Amino acid sequence: MSSTLADEIYVGTAPASPDQGPRHRWWTDLDVHMAKVRKSSDANGAHAGSATASAFVSYQDLSDALGIEVKAGSAPGHITATVMAPMVGQLTVNARVVKGGPASIAFKDVSVASDQLP
Repeated sequence: MSSTLADEIYVGTAPASPDQGPRHRWWTDLDVHMAKVRKSSDANGAHAGSATASAFVSYQDLSDALGIEVKAGSAPGHITATVMAPMVGQLTVNARVVKGGPASIAFKDVSVASDQLP
């Protein structure tokens, strides 16, 4: 198998537009930097010696993924969402957004308040 070597490759994406069909990703911006990339001569595969990536997830991205409107919370790194729920009325959920894993986010310090909960 012959291969070629690229010292560095930079990959970036633009947000998908609604007319492009369903989105399988939900980030506004993704940047990937790969170093020492080798690809096969038929371009069916590649291997990077190292890679780093960063993603920017907007409030709109979170809203689209969760199916509810998400806004900035009362502190940096926090979000808030308000929904109507049967029998309990308006629910307001607050959470801190943290890195969940190599390719995920998680919600910590979650609190729920309702105008009709005891």
